[in-house]
Amino acid sequence: MGKDALSDSCEGKYQMSAKSFDWARRSASPLELDLIEHYAARKISRRDFVRRGVIIGLGAPAMASVIAACGSDEGDTSAPGTTAGGDSPATSAAPAGGGSKGGDLKVGLQFGDANSGLDPLNMLDGGTYGTVSQSFEYLVGLAADGGIGATALAVDWSPNDDASAWTFKLREGVMWQDGTPFTSADVAATIDRMAVAGAGLAGIVTEGNTETPDDLTVVVNLDSPNGNLPVLVSLFNPQSLITPVDYSDGTTLDGRPSGTGAWILDSFDATTFTSVYLPNPNWWGGAVNLDSVTLQGFESTGTMVAAMSAREVDVVQQFNVIDGNTLLNDDEFNVLRPPSAAHRQLWFNTQLPEEGPFADARVRKAVCLCINRQQIVDVLYEGEAIIANDHPIHPSLPFYDAGAAEQITPDIEQAKALLAEAGYADGLTATLQVGNLQEIPDMAAIIEANC
Repeated sequence: MGKDALSDSCEGKYQMSAKSFDWARRSASPLELDLIEHYAARKISRRDFVRRGVIIGLGAPAMASVIAACGSDEGDTSAPGTTAGGDSPATSAAPAGGGSKGGDLKVGLQFGDANSGLDPLNMLDGGTYGTVSQSFEYLVGLAADGGIGATALAVDWSPNDDASAWTFKLREGVMWQDGTPFTSADVAATIDRMAVAGAGLAGIVTEGNTETPDDLTVVVNLDSPNGNLPVLVSLFNPQSLITPVDYSDGTTLDGRPSGTGAWILDSFDATTFTSVYLPNPNWWGGAVNLDSVTLQGFESTGTMVAAMSAREVDVVQQFNVIDGNTLLNDDEFNVLRPPSAAHRQLWFNTQLPEEGPFADARVRKAVCLCINRQQIVDVLYEGEAIIANDHPIHPSLPFYDAGAAEQITPDIEQAKALLAEAGYADGLTATLQVGNLQEIPDMAAIIEANC
């Protein structure tokens, strides 16, 4: 947003605080930038700006810079992380995000799988991911740009010359919630368990091939060169949460509450999939702003949205456009639409049955030519999506090339011709396996009808 887009009330102070304001904008993610510009244009109050900033993780220095530039509409010009009469930015000892302290945050999320329970190694659903990751942390964290970053248990990592071995330097002073120190032995044991269980590292690392030269250094020797290892031990591989050295396969968080994270599991009710957390007073990241966090499971996104609409929860993990219409059309909610790489894929099993039809690229192309992507966007997402193409890079990501692949559109005659060439002139029968998540079953029904 250019300076001329700011409201008059912000204009003068923007001139005086241009550097700090521009710094906050440049450092912001798309979601944070949208919030900053809403406040600069006086579309939301200072109180709402701070409250929403805390929820999405906008840091205290950034909020302080924005409020200092634009002032306050509530007679309170003290910015988050400053003293009542000063303009100094927050120090590292200040709670992240600023704002008022205290309270219980209630979060609605997917009901977890009772078969795996709160098992950090074998969990397979988003609800369990969210529940377990309140206490356990990843080796590699999330950067401000949405990629990986040194914001978790590792502060640095580097490969050898051919990327067949990676060295990770661990954060100093990290403690397990039982008071014992976190060391490289915990990381090595976790990687061994992942390799045995196949949790993202099968065929990449062999059990016993991780070295611990000292308590804060881990060297992972790979089966073959791999430049992607830091991603495989980050939140992009949910089963890579770091657990204590003496953890065993099948141990659950509720069976043995532990972790290095900001929140200590206080209680867990498997029947309602509800967990309550209290702050970890010894967390390496400092004090948190809340008194507690409650995560409540919901069987469907529809009931989750209903709870949000009734203000029974403060945050929902996810919802689809159809179920979420009440939220998207509620004037009391501020709807943000940042770019997202969220997408839906149709996978073909090219190996089973042996010599099956989908081993032939012509058959796969024929199916693609049957699918009406515009219908999926219109019916399932009510226009709140873009038409996807068979392209490995999403438009919101670097290196996207819009001309790399011609956009596929329905062409039934060409699909029939390809099937005939492949030996299926009379058609074929295939089974589409569907996960019961959000709008996916409805998308499957459209694909079935198209084909």
